[in-house]
Amino acid sequence: MQDPKTLKSHLNKPSRESVKSRGDGGRTMADLMNDPRFIAARERAAIPDDRQKPYTPPSKPIRRYTDEELTEAMDRCSGCGGMGFIARTWTKGNYVGSNLSPCPQCVEIRDEQKNRRDMASMRRLVDKYSMLRGNLLTRTFENFISRGSSIDKAKKAVYAWARNAYDESGSALPWLFISGPPGTGKTHLGAAAANGLLSAAVPTIFTTFPQLLGMVSANHFDKTEATIAAAQNVRVLILDDIRAENMKSPWASGILFRILDHRYVTQSPTMIVSNHPLTNPDPTRSIVTLEDLEARVASRLGDKSLSLDVTIIGPDFRTQNPQNRS
Repeated sequence: MQDPKTLKSHLNKPSRESVKSRGDGGRTMADLMNDPRFIAARERAAIPDDRQKPYTPPSKPIRRYTDEELTEAMDRCSGCGGMGFIARTWTKGNYVGSNLSPCPQCVEIRDEQKNRRDMASMRRLVDKYSMLRGNLLTRTFENFISRGSSIDKAKKAVYAWARNAYDESGSALPWLFISGPPGTGKTHLGAAAANGLLSAAVPTIFTTFPQLLGMVSANHFDKTEATIAAAQNVRVLILDDIRAENMKSPWASGILFRILDHRYVTQSPTMIVSNHPLTNPDPTRSIVTLEDLEARVASRLGDKSLSLDVTIIGPDFRTQNPQNRS
């Protein structure tokens, strides 16, 4: 049976409970009872001195393990004994000193535990501000229909970005800017990334810029600042549908700049989706670009050391196949 907790399965499966608590990760009791690790644990339970035996921490992917298994693995780490740090001694001339450094044997476990604590503390925030609903909850990378080379390139870029946002071990840049005409699958890709990350317990807010502006304008000052802070500080932000009509007022463009400038400084994983390209690829045509709408934001998105710019070229798929809207 394919392990439902691998990262690939998280990123490729729909999640109608994407921001809810998942308990044992969606496995049935029969799955758990037939799990070889569970059977081995029952057999070891009869051995009184089991804790004295060598213990191997769980290997990747970590998400297939329960919170209790992670805690046990930390407690029995042969490198640090559950402390999370080891002392390293160094000498300089006649002076001998020591300092603490993260234990390399259980660093992945500690990162995963922190990841789950973050999601638990931010679950209400994600529930409140994330706009995943309806058919967006069914969007995955597997049911995304590729319809051209630029669309394939965008799918690979979003998938690589989502993997990097999950464990920060990939080579993808922390920012991703996707632009293209309506109906080319931009929202589908953003929702697929959000569903996968949320099912892997990564605090993620998926929202559109018009909806975010609506939430900000509907609140009093203190709640307005709380909404902006949520978008600034959530671990992963996917901001869809940045368009010209919402950028005409200095107030709206100022909100966008505040959010993205904060995330730019902290280099937080961020995906921006817009119908407008970053710059005009064809000077012979008159095109409204993001640079025209908000030069400060375009400047940050144009930072090639932080952000990848991907443009989708293709027809409106909604008008061609209404059953596969994205």
